[in-house]
Amino acid sequence: MKDALNRRIGELSGGQQQRVMLARVLISKPQLLLLDEPAVGVDQESLRQLAAVLKRRNQEEAMTIFLITHGNQAVFSGANRFFKMEEGGVEEK
Repeated sequence: MKDALNRRIGELSGGQQQRVMLARVLISKPQLLLLDEPAVGVDQESLRQLAAVLKRRNQEEAMTIFLITHGNQAVFSGANRFFKMEEGGVEEK
């Protein structure tokens, strides 16, 4: 994202905007991070990097991360717990 340093947020692609927003949140070092579909518009390499950053933050800073995703479970395999919502119900996997 160094190449986007001097660009306005509206000039960035959807995936770039997503990464900038995540970076802004992570800099503040929250204790709880809520993410709804953070993989939308993000390429596979960036997604792997995001998963690694989230795993490290969880382990090193005890950050609680609540992440909603559709079909990206393998990338976020470092999660402590998985829940599946289906037909109005929730079950732990």
